[in-house]
Amino acid sequence: MFNMKASIPPLTISSDTLFKDVNGKTFKLCLNTAKHIVFEHRIYHLEDFIKNTLLKPSTILESKHSCDCQLYYAQKLPNKNYRVVVVNVATNIILTAYISNKIKGGKIIW
Repeated sequence: MFNMKASIPPLTISSDTLFKDVNGKTFKLCLNTAKHIVFEHRIYHLEDFIKNTLLKPSTILESKHSCDCQLYYAQKLPNKNYRVVVVNVATNIILTAYISNKIKGGKIIW
């Protein structure tokens, strides 16, 4: 039987990690969240993914579900999908990261 988890590269983050966004705000990525993103969302180069999305977003939206959450979108060429990083601005914590085929609705922040 084929084990898909066996083909996942090793996690390069070994502890909580800090990232800055385009406005100079600092957000913390907890190790458990990093593991979830890599194993469930299949984002393998996680540090680059988060760093580039937070520093070079094409847009930042306030979540439709919580005014404390913002979604950073950055276009991922060539397939026209977007890298997305979701942060809680009240706690300065990165909640998740994933790939989306379009920008979802929400109040435009940036």
